Amino acid sequence: MPRNQETGHERIARALREAIASGELPVGASLPSEADLCAAHGTSRGPVRHALATLRAEGLIETRQGRPARVASPVLRQPMAGFTYFTRFARAAGRVPSARTLEIVRCRPEPREAAVLHVDEDTTVVRLLRLRLLDGLPTMLERSVFREGVGQLLFGVDVEHGSVTERLAAQGVDLGSVDQEIDAVAADAVDARHLDVSAGAPLLRQRRVAREPNGTAFEVADDRYRPDMVTFFVRDERPAAPPARRRRAARGTQGAEDGGGAPGPVDERSTGRRGGTGRSRAT
Repeated sequence: MPRNQETGHERIARALREAIASGELPVGASLPSEADLCAAHGTSRGPVRHALATLRAEGLIETRQGRPARVASPVLRQPMAGFTYFTRFARAAGRVPSARTLEIVRCRPEPREAAVLHVDEDTTVVRLLRLRLLDGLPTMLERSVFREGVGQLLFGVDVEHGSVTERLAAQGVDLGSVDQEIDAVAADAVDARHLDVSAGAPLLRQRRVAREPNGTAFEVADDRYRPDMVTFFVRDERPAAPPARRRRAARGTQGAEDGGGAPGPVDERSTGRRGGTGRSRAT
């Protein structure tokens, strides 16, 4: 649309979009207040709010009640074809991953954790709570519980940088398989405090069970992602049909187009031909 035909909210949205694209408003930066935008563009709050809603729908900004709008980080899509370390897929996408350890303690497991890890509820496990960040922005809260024999190895390594799984592999704990479940959950008070979201806000939850090659579970995890930072996707690729199957399918399609589906038995008595035997024959 030519600029002289833009509506008020379209003009404001374009100006903000250009400021974000140029880096004038970098990721995480707060946008001008509604009052400042009104003054800068000589308009009322209606067009300003419409422009902000447009940019929010485009995923360029994020808004929260009582806080100024800010430039959102591009949503990172994590493939679900197999398990990929947070650090690895973030770097592959050109992002900067980091971590902040909030808690690492020895404690008793919850009943579900004990059942999955096949340990008694009165035994000791190692619980790790880490905040994962993308480009410095809070992205995922990682709750992991390890069998004590594995978890104790974390007290002697750097868990602030890189992948815990890779750190454990360097200590001789090999990853054989990972079971993953994805669902949605409302943010609790801990999530809200560390992920900078409101309590009750929707989060994407990835529940994982990591096993050694012999099938022994050594970690049960509950990872909670901000959906404005990370999404999950699955690509379903199907093999091409063999040539013979494609030819049969093509013939069946042609038969349908010629008036009536696949060929079948035809009774010559119904064709009006003379001298028929009165029997059906396959065409």
